[in-house]
Amino acid sequence: MSGCGAETKEVLRYEDFGPTIRDRDTRTWGLQVLIYDRRSDTIFVWADPDTENRGEVHVFEGKVFLKDMGLKGLNSVSGGKKENENWRQVGLREMGKELGIEGLGELTVLEDLPLFTSFQQRVIDNKLQGSVLATVVGVYEPTEEERLRLRGKGEFIEREKLLAMAGNDESGVLRPAFKMALLMSEFYKPESQAGLEMLVSDYNLMILSGVIAHCGQEDIPLTMGVFSRHYG
Repeated sequence: MSGCGAETKEVLRYEDFGPTIRDRDTRTWGLQVLIYDRRSDTIFVWADPDTENRGEVHVFEGKVFLKDMGLKGLNSVSGGKKENENWRQVGLREMGKELGIEGLGELTVLEDLPLFTSFQQRVIDNKLQGSVLATVVGVYEPTEEERLRLRGKGEFIEREKLLAMAGNDESGVLRPAFKMALLMSEFYKPESQAGLEMLVSDYNLMILSGVIAHCGQEDIPLTMGVFSRHYG
């Protein structure tokens, strides 16, 4: 999966769009939440159950590739934003559905971070379809009771260790959106905005170039969501 077909126009943020676009369905917006224990500087990960009818794009050393169908790899929690939902509703719904926690801790959605691309292809009505989601990063600090319950589903790993894994993840141990959210979290400082925007811009261009080429070669319908007007 390589080739051209996308050109960077600008770094996009959620605040750049009006309510009509913000209220669109799951083929437009995604939320990737890092479940973070501030006291121990650790992030929760678990083996997110495989979904057989979907595939995701991974990036390693500047190369884009599509893994076999099935969402595999360690994740925190993520999901698509349904029509007319707000980000808190998305986060609470996904934490409840995937992890069985109520979301009584503190959820912070980092809407001021640049949007990054998440691509999935899935089987709908026996046909493959591709979607590019504009993904927002959130950070959730669980309650003590939730921490105990989460340890029964996965583990809390040192943030620095996960960042090292994200930089050397050739086999796709981490889910791609989770990995990107980890990398972006390191730049969440006023003095690092230039580096953050470069990271996201390069990543988006790489993903979009790859998926446009892939979907064109395989004759897979592709929905690019909010990126359609800014990359082409």
